[in-house]
Amino acid sequence: MPLKLHAALVGVAASALLLLGCNAAGSATLSPTATVPLVRSVALDTAFPLRGGETVDLAAQGMVLTFAFMTSDSRCPTDVACPRAGGAVLHFTWSRSGGQRGAFDLRIGAGGSGMARFSRYVVTAGDLLPQPTTSNLRPSLRDYQVTLRVELA
Repeated sequence: MPLKLHAALVGVAASALLLLGCNAAGSATLSPTATVPLVRSVALDTAFPLRGGETVDLAAQGMVLTFAFMTSDSRCPTDVACPRAGGAVLHFTWSRSGGQRGAFDLRIGAGGSGMARFSRYVVTAGDLLPQPTTSNLRPSLRDYQVTLRVELA
């Protein structure tokens, strides 16, 4: 057996044993319900809430949409008087059943239209919660929730 192939096989075996050992040491067992987020189906032309990190299936479209992360949130905290309002940029990823993938940013407030195009769709944002406060300027991704409406372009 060539030395490189032997070294690769030893590495794979060692990794497998390490993973098995970690599981035996009491770490959580991987199961489909524990690791795969539930994806709910949403209809086109209907407003729906989407939390940070969540994925939705656009019903009968062969398309999934994920609120991947917050690029920025410079909205004025609710407990402060700001000279200008600020805005937020939300990053989304999408994929079609045929393998086509992409990403886009949705800009809300501060000159952003609250609308973006992706593939053959237009997405429009409604409310983005929570509003920042001075005691919580950087909520976690899962704390964010945006109301979206997706339509055919």
